Amino acid sequence: MADLTKNTFTDSVAVETLVAAAAGQQVTNWTAKDLLIVKNADGSDHTITINSILACDQGEDHDLAIVVAAGTTAIVIPESPARRWRDSSGKLSMSWSATTGMTVGCFTLPN
Repeated sequence: MADLTKNTFTDSVAVETLVAAAAGQQVTNWTAKDLLIVKNADGSDHTITINSILACDQGEDHDLAIVVAAGTTAIVIPESPARRWRDSSGKLSMSWSATTGMTVGCFTLPN
């Protein structure tokens, strides 16, 4: 699966560009200014899981699982530092409990 293209802000506005959720999606060069928008248009709740690469500040290496309720949109901002979520190639990886009705986009906040 191709990496997600980061949406950028122009004059403090970003157009919501979401793509269908799919297995193996990643975000290249994940930074602390990035966030994910996840929309669930399905009739059932679904979970997006962000893979943790490093241990949190409590010493645990645990993934971040977010349940996106049916018919809702979630804004996902994994807690800092960004390096906790980047693999050796600088990519954030995500997985899905199901992809039916799920769309996702990556947005980089302006300076």
